[in-house]
Amino acid sequence: MLSQEWRKSSWSDTADGCVVVRRNGDRIEVGDTKPEGLGLLSFTPFEWLCFRKGVEAGQFDLEEWQHG
Repeated sequence: MLSQEWRKSSWSDTADGCVVVRRNGDRIEVGDTKPEGLGLLSFTPFEWLCFRKGVEAGQFDLEEWQHG
């Protein structure tokens, strides 16, 4: 389960602009550390689960990433 603290992707350890995620009440929020102030994406737990499953299944992979 996500905490209320922002969590940054382990893939972003050395990057300046990173995707962060947290739980806020009954919503999952996704933001960007740079630039600040652009707002957040907010998901229900079911929407977040569907998004995660889609990522794991490769539904959002760009074709150029698949051919190295």
